Amino acid sequence: RYLGESVFRLNTPDDLACMDEPIIGKTPAFLVFMEQLGRAAESSASILLHGESGTGKNMAARYAHELSDRASAPFMQLSCSALDNNMFESELFGHEKGAVAGCGGRRSGLFESANGGTLFIDGIDHLPLPIQGKLVRAIESGSYRRAGGQQSLKADVRLITATARNLLEMVEQGTFRDDLYYRIAGIKVDIPPLRDRRHDIPALAEAILNRLNGSKRTSITNRALDKLLTHDFPGNLHELRNILQQAIIISTNGVITPELINIESSRQQFQQHEHNGASIREIEARHIADLLNRYGGHRRKVADELGISERTLYRKLVKY
Repeated sequence: RYLGESVFRLNTPDDLACMDEPIIGKTPAFLVFMEQLGRAAESSASILLHGESGTGKNMAARYAHELSDRASAPFMQLSCSALDNNMFESELFGHEKGAVAGCGGRRSGLFESANGGTLFIDGIDHLPLPIQGKLVRAIESGSYRRAGGQQSLKADVRLITATARNLLEMVEQGTFRDDLYYRIAGIKVDIPPLRDRRHDIPALAEAILNRLNGSKRTSITNRALDKLLTHDFPGNLHELRNILQQAIIISTNGVITPELINIESSRQQFQQHEHNGASIREIEARHIADLLNRYGGHRRKVADELGISERTLYRKLVKY
């Protein structure tokens, strides 16, 4: 076939009612993404969503589920960055009575709850290596065991995963299993950042304002939109939503003007959120990298600043 055309339903008012970040846009980058997502949704292959923080990976996963032949079945979601390392197995596969401290009874995991439907794992790069191995076996055979259990259970689950990191680099570093990568990356879909689709910002802003304000009407001036268009939005759709939410609270007449668009405050909140959402490993690695830059790579000075020996610092450099 030399030429083809595909039409995908982008959104309806009902869709917007259940989404914080609407799935709308007309820019070339967004339309390419939607075409890829639509094709992926209609297949039975696993989907790996790759995009920066705040680009709408949750929204894209749910949209892919609703376009698939599993739309009438459950859509279950697991956010790996919000879990303690000891909870992954229980959340994914469930546990038997007494297997988890503080939990008295048996519990079904998300793999079991998603039977016949879709399981979306957000931030799969945070998944510990031992759990990655168990997930590989569950994907291969469709069978798994609850934590503390002996009975083998079966589930038919379509997997959609998401990450903001380069998983192939993690594979090379030994922090992500290659066999898991090739099982989850059946179809890889890149979500464009908001800075690559600036012309969608006015439509997105209007849809988000309608979502935030409900029946109350809030308008935004052209000059306020122009101010938004000059920003790079490192927090993407989440940051745009936060900026507009702050503006609504401050506005006294239902009109958002440039003075109410507080980009600097939003940037600080986003940076704080990113810091809080990072793992201890990531924070430490980032801190060591900053110290190495500050002291021109002088390891003795960096070790003194950290209060550790140079030998310990060397092990951390190898680790990270």
